Formats: sequence, C-alpha cells, structure tokens
Amino acid sequence: MEQYEYRVVQLPAGGNITHMNERLAHMVSEGWEPFLMSGDTSVNVLVRRRAQQQSAQQSQAGE
Repeated sequence: MEQYEYRVVQLPAGGNITHMNERLAHMVSEGWEPFLMSGDTSVNVLVRRRAQQQSAQQSQAGE
C-alpha cells in the first residue's frame, strides 16, 4: 500500500492568489500533487506526495 505525506496550503480571505499559485507550482515541481480543495471566504488546498522513505526504497529496488 502506498504511503503519502500531506500538507495544507491556505489562502486566507483577501490573500494574494498569485502568491498561492506560485507556491503551488513550486510544490508541484517538488513532487507534490493537489489532492483536495475547499473553501468559502478562504481557500484550503490539500497536497500530497509519496512518503520519502517509500520513494527511496523503490528507487533502490529498481537499481
């Protein structure tokens, strides 16, 4: 079973959407994937990526 680590990226009401977009783009380049988005006056984005320990083990097994 795959294991993931999760983070929440938040944009408070009245926040700068450009800053959030840049942050998400940077996180995607590091292997994070947006997983869930919710919000009303603020926006919350749950991102995930494979757990680092599991990724390292799979890389070693492939060598």
